[in-house]
Amino acid sequence: MQPTIPGYLTPIVLVVSVTLAGWLYRVTAEAAGHASLPATTRSRFRLGTGVFLAAWLGLAFLAARSSPVLNQAGQGVVPASFLLFGGVTVSLAIGLLAFSPGWRKVVKAVPAERLISTQVYRLIGIMFLGLYPWSCCLPTLRCLQDLGISRSD
Repeated sequence: MQPTIPGYLTPIVLVVSVTLAGWLYRVTAEAAGHASLPATTRSRFRLGTGVFLAAWLGLAFLAARSSPVLNQAGQGVVPASFLLFGGVTVSLAIGLLAFSPGWRKVVKAVPAERLISTQVYRLIGIMFLGLYPWSCCLPTLRCLQDLGISRSD
């Protein structure tokens, strides 16, 4: 049985996702402007960040319906999109920090309060838990149990 997500949650997730992508672009663009980089490099960082965030958001929207949390037997599965959006993006970020001096300057130019404020979207997760816990929490716990992960691990 697939969990049923109520329809009123969809606009919330869409608005938060688009707002977060726009906010990340704005923070990165401002940081690129404050970093000691040549003008062409700053514009390249702005363009690259915009293209990456737009592609990331588009892929997230396309992959959302194709990644069930339960297989046909009712067992929990980890969607392949977790690897794409978790592993690949984290690897890319670490690679950029390790090998791109320009990117390190841009990240260093981001004010700490802006970096922290990008995590506000996590508050929306708390709202999901409060509004509809049986749709969000219980399927996750069931999926973890099906994968052999229990609370005592």
